[in-house]
Amino acid sequence: MEKQERLRIFIIVSSVLFAILLMANLVKAKGTVDIKETKRKVNEKNNSIVSSFDYNAKTVVAALKNEIIIYDGKNLVKKNDKFKNIFETRLAINDFVMKVEQEDIYILDKIDKILYKINKDGEIVSQAKFMESGQNIYPLKNGDVLLSYNTNVAADGIIVYDSDMKPKTNINYPNSLISTVNFEESTNTIYVSVQVNNLADITNTIYAYNSNYEVQSINSYKNLLTIEMINTNNSKLILDPTRLYILDGKYKNVATIDAQNSFAGMVLVNEKIYLLDGNKNVRIYDKTGKLLEEKAFKDTINKMILDMPQIIYIGTTSVHTQNRTMEFAKDIEKSVLLSNNKLVLFFKGNVEIIRLVDRKSVV
Repeated sequence: MEKQERLRIFIIVSSVLFAILLMANLVKAKGTVDIKETKRKVNEKNNSIVSSFDYNAKTVVAALKNEIIIYDGKNLVKKNDKFKNIFETRLAINDFVMKVEQEDIYILDKIDKILYKINKDGEIVSQAKFMESGQNIYPLKNGDVLLSYNTNVAADGIIVYDSDMKPKTNINYPNSLISTVNFEESTNTIYVSVQVNNLADITNTIYAYNSNYEVQSINSYKNLLTIEMINTNNSKLILDPTRLYILDGKYKNVATIDAQNSFAGMVLVNEKIYLLDGNKNVRIYDKTGKLLEEKAFKDTINKMILDMPQIIYIGTTSVHTQNRTMEFAKDIEKSVLLSNNKLVLFFKGNVEIIRLVDRKSVV
């Protein structure tokens, strides 16, 4: 009897221990904690921390307030500003587009034709299945998300989803290609720029919609290819590779600025227009088209990031801010700026997180 009692106690204790271990493994597998701790070190020269990271060509990154969103077609990861995991969600997609807005993450599966909405905790809260060939997504600050698609009959279109991913409307643009979408928050106006392909010429048409997606205005321009668009209450900036069009609030031309090389980017800050002209030159204008300043860089500039009230210039192997220039041994693959003024640079093999404010303190 004594042996049987000992055996019974052993079985009970073993079962309890097994259950505890099983629960621990389930919690760990859920991806809410950092399973693989990255190696970190401090770079005092740049006032930064450097962490190991397996970067690949499919990796896309975005800033979500003070946090970093990373997706590579297999795992969606959120990290804090010290590059420690907050969550990790498995989501396998071969051909995708990822965007973030407010606290939500949107991922477009272009093959299976599904649009996912993922909350700040890494949970898929809703999704939309569509029949069209999705190309891009544009989450808006009003909670809507626009899915642009193309068809096999030379007509692009947009499906508008509400915050619950329920379709609101489907807008079709015959014989057109959608080039860009822009949202003007102060007036709650949505702008859609399309290229209308005629036999004689190429016409760029800009549609302005109110919050109910009713057309407020249609304006067309010949031989214009919109690569970027900025809309405010009193001005419209339309960037073409060869020129910038400065328009007033009623779409009347104020000025036209021709590129010396080829325009590749535009930023508007404090009524100043920053134009990336070619690989190594930035030209700064006011809204009347007057040239205020020119900047020349030794390194190729690939991106301009607005960090009020300054611009951060991201080069191939360098970063230029208002007060300093930082150079790196490897090419910068991706970059994002967090809301707490930490710049995150992705390289092959590692990530560097740089504090841009208060350089004397260590991250």
